[in-house]
Amino acid sequence: MPTQPSNALEFTSISPTVRRYSTAHVLATLPFVLSSQHSLGSLRLPRNLTQVLGTLADKSLGSLTVHSATNVSTLHYQELLKMYRRISEDVDFRKMLVDTFGVQRWRHQRFYLALEAALVRQGLIEKWAIQVSK
Repeated sequence: MPTQPSNALEFTSISPTVRRYSTAHVLATLPFVLSSQHSLGSLRLPRNLTQVLGTLADKSLGSLTVHSATNVSTLHYQELLKMYRRISEDVDFRKMLVDTFGVQRWRHQRFYLALEAALVRQGLIEKWAIQVSK
């Protein structure tokens, strides 16, 4: 019997251990606020795993089956560090970014990567991968 094609949904969320309106909460919201300032969209509101799973289960949106939900924060942290090192230390890549986007945007991206990596390492934000099918 053929298997249903599935899709992977990934999102970053504030850890459920972070108390709302605490200093940790304010710090954990920074990547969401900063990314929204440099996009054409509205403020990217952080969701938690429970909210996302509830939305996926909403029958009015269609019938989706959730196959798995995996915390991929460790892998995400490693990817953030790898990209931070690349835009900081790879002279040709850094030059291409600065020439294309400008030094201010390059600095912002470098700061954003370092900030998000630190927040993931401290467990204040998490990255989730969810496998779903119709």
